[in-house]
Amino acid sequence: MEFLFELIFELILEGAVAGAGSKKVPRWLRYVLVGLLSLLVIGLLGGICALGIYLLVRKEGLSWAILGIVILILDAIMIVSAVFKARAQLKRRKEERKSSDSERGEEK
Repeated sequence: MEFLFELIFELILEGAVAGAGSKKVPRWLRYVLVGLLSLLVIGLLGGICALGIYLLVRKEGLSWAILGIVILILDAIMIVSAVFKARAQLKRRKEERKSSDSERGEEK
């Protein structure tokens, strides 16, 4: 049962990622897919952050607090790297659009 769930989830996730980046998929559907994927990532990172805060404020001992701090640091690293990667991808796409627009202008 676990294998079946993992297979179905993987197929849906890969299809959404491929569809969000494909020009063949209608724009409105791409926006929906990007929104759903963004919500999934935000939910996962938020859950990890909540776990880190829970372990940090838990009064069980120093080792749990240290584990909470480590989880929060790793979560912050993942968030920052995701933001930098998204900004780099947006910048690259903007440059590609500029170059394709200038090539169209030269052809006319």
